[in-house]
Amino acid sequence: MTTAGAVLPPGVSLVPVLVLTQVLNAVLLLSLLVVMYRFSREPDVMGEGVVGTSALLYVATIGLVAACVGGLLLLSLG
Repeated sequence: MTTAGAVLPPGVSLVPVLVLTQVLNAVLLLSLLVVMYRFSREPDVMGEGVVGTSALLYVATIGLVAACVGGLLLLSLG
């Protein structure tokens, strides 16, 4: 009970807290995906495992996540 009380103060609705944490996860995911993409293209880091033609899939995934975060932002503002 003490831990739950520290995390969720009394009177706070759980749904907005859950939405906020998922938005934060999505924003942090974007930065991690960009870093992973940059590392995957570096021969010094990856050696023979450098990403070739599948880099387009990485860029598409980053774009899809960015579009979802942008859509969530637009829906939350409007």
